[in-house]
Amino acid sequence: MGVINPKWRSYYYLLESIRREGSCNMWGVEPLLAKEAGITPALAKEVAASFRENYAELNKKYGWQ
Repeated sequence: MGVINPKWRSYYYLLESIRREGSCNMWGVEPLLAKEAGITPALAKEVAASFRENYAELNKKYGWQ
């Protein structure tokens, strides 16, 4: 399981928003995340992987239910 990085909280929230919208498949979200968040594709890939791998824990931590 990947690491949850507290510095990425805003990216996690953006990913959750994208997930709820259903506007993008979460397995191909990296380009959209990079564009919307203004981050590099490499960082977007790392953040998205962390989001997918830790979704249950992030959901508990940030109360997205």
